[in-house]
Amino acid sequence: MSELPRALAALLAVAAPAHARGASPDTLCRVTSWASPRQLTPGASATVFFLLQPQAGAQLAAHAPLRVSLDARNLSLTKTELSHADAVVHDGGTRLVVQVRAGQPGLATLYARLLFYVCTRSACTRQTRQIELSLAVR
Repeated sequence: MSELPRALAALLAVAAPAHARGASPDTLCRVTSWASPRQLTPGASATVFFLLQPQAGAQLAAHAPLRVSLDARNLSLTKTELSHADAVVHDGGTRLVVQVRAGQPGLATLYARLLFYVCTRSACTRQTRQIELSLAVR
């Protein structure tokens, strides 16, 4: 074997596993959130959605914790914690929903801390996300 193929083989032996391991855990699952409607009158309700979409080759761990801890400013919450019991598998992702009620006119903010596990063939990784969602109360 000449020097060039040996060098290339050695480089691939080192780089390929590093590339496979090198995928950032944060890229394994896309998390989106939205509220409907985004503008409320005082006392009106809105539905807030969280959608967790594992990327190709990954999946949410069904037997590991899934927790969404909620807090709010100028909103009343129907729940302050969401878990697997609240989750619905929807179009390749997992959807969680909470109802909120608007307070006084002004800005209302929902704070969410998500904890979940995403698994690939080789490992399961703990994931955390912080989300801040603003709604207008008029």
